[in-house]
Amino acid sequence: MGDFILARIKNVNVSKLVRYRYQDKGNLPRIEGIYLVGHSPEEIVYVGQTRNFRDRHRSHHRDQAFKEIEKTDGPLFIWCWPLPSDLKKTRIEGDTNLTHAENAFRILLDPEINDTPIAGSKPKIVSPEQKCKYNYNGSVYVSLNFLPEYSVDLLNGLVPAFHTTVKKLHHVQHAVRQKSPCFLISSLPIDFLQEPGMETYKKLLSPDPYWRRETTLYFLEYMFRSQGYTKTPEREDFDICIYGDLERSVVRRIYLNDLDDFKNFRQSYLTIGMTNCSDHIAIRNDS
Repeated sequence: MGDFILARIKNVNVSKLVRYRYQDKGNLPRIEGIYLVGHSPEEIVYVGQTRNFRDRHRSHHRDQAFKEIEKTDGPLFIWCWPLPSDLKKTRIEGDTNLTHAENAFRILLDPEINDTPIAGSKPKIVSPEQKCKYNYNGSVYVSLNFLPEYSVDLLNGLVPAFHTTVKKLHHVQHAVRQKSPCFLISSLPIDFLQEPGMETYKKLLSPDPYWRRETTLYFLEYMFRSQGYTKTPEREDFDICIYGDLERSVVRRIYLNDLDDFKNFRQSYLTIGMTNCSDHIAIRNDS
């Protein structure tokens, strides 16, 4: 998901975008798109998305950081990339493509301060284990994907997402409204372990050969807080893609078959598409 946006952003020449001095941010246009803050097209310090360039920079949460950078390293500029009309035919499509575009620019430009603590706030140190334990009162969802078809690589900055069918639209809409935790579990027929590229998964298996008794292996891939969804008419098997917030996602790849009660969980909740697993005892105990 979002690969066509990444390919499109690769062709953007930042030096040809409209540029504003940071001190002249009051003159920014009132349109939506991606903004780049930096000293030059080769020195971008921050990338962000907005529905209104001017309003966004009236009280930007990084304003103090930008002023400090100007004091020490010289003037900053803002480059604006308006979201093209063909990428915002609907509000949902526009929001989705803004998120894809921001992540694409971040991958390509590697901005300096996007992932640094905000000035004046206390940095929070949160382990993956803490992120994956939810004190959450809403719904929790899980989806099962066949591993060879699973391709979203969070470690490379792509948007966390999974596909489901239009039959599960009520789950998708409910998850987006609640910003629910969503987990992706991948399945792998044991014979596929011999295929190229499976080394990462082989390392997750127990030293004891009990897993060899299984016909299908299951792996938790990642978790994300749902943010929105988009329709995917180009796919015949899955109609909808639900995506999450990259900054609130957790890569947590673990082998599941030998976990306590996983067999019961698998029989109850791991079906094609997206399933509400909120009533499972392990989920209730963590909520």
